[in-house]
Amino acid sequence: MVSGMREKGWLLIFGVFVWMATVAKAEAQQGKAIYEKVCKTCHGKTGMSDEPTSKALKPIPFLLADWQTLERWSDAYLKQVIMKGKSSTFTKPEGFVLNEMPSFKKEGLTLEQVKGLVKYVRAIQKEKPPATDEGMKQFNSKFPDVVPLYQKHCERCHGKYGDGNGPDIEKAKQEKKDLQPLPPNYRNDLFMNRFTDDTLEKIIFEGRKNVTVGGKISPMAGFGNQVGEQNIKDLIAYIRSLAKANKEASAKTTQKTR
Repeated sequence: MVSGMREKGWLLIFGVFVWMATVAKAEAQQGKAIYEKVCKTCHGKTGMSDEPTSKALKPIPFLLADWQTLERWSDAYLKQVIMKGKSSTFTKPEGFVLNEMPSFKKEGLTLEQVKGLVKYVRAIQKEKPPATDEGMKQFNSKFPDVVPLYQKHCERCHGKYGDGNGPDIEKAKQEKKDLQPLPPNYRNDLFMNRFTDDTLEKIIFEGRKNVTVGGKISPMAGFGNQVGEQNIKDLIAYIRSLAKANKEASAKTTQKTR
């Protein structure tokens, strides 16, 4: 009798797993269909924002195939952005054309459909390349005038290595604060290539609004009056070089491990 109950128990557990797998597959399939209907035009068929419509926008829509961006966003944040939209992030957008992501709740998407969409977006991410901090000191030695500015104004949020994990962010994580979205990873070339230098200059000069609805992270302050126009241009060159160096280091590491 005990043996029979155990068998029934295992069959029940197996049935639950089969049911969960079936539901997950159905959600992913539904998510793909929704993605192709409402997301592909801006974010591209493969999540690389490479459609003509994408390239016409400022900045280019997020590359959803990019794991370095997606790993910094929780499912709850993604659902919120899809359901409520995302407006201009500049504090002073006058005279600067910016794209706004609409609310897809208004487009008729249900919460269940959004859940499936998020699962699909997670599934199209590219394989994670290896990351390395080798040569960071040598790298910084090439920018003796810029690094002190970065350390003074940017490092506390964007981190020593520009990866978005500064001491203020690490402290907030330890305190279990739900910070969404986290500061961007400047080492991520796919992310950085979405922005023109003019866009980055405006962000640094004027700051950004908090784009999280009911968010728990402070908006980025404008540093124009503290840093100055030329220094901002130098900071942008430094940030661009971080992404380039990280891409080259990752490529070399990938070649060694093949």
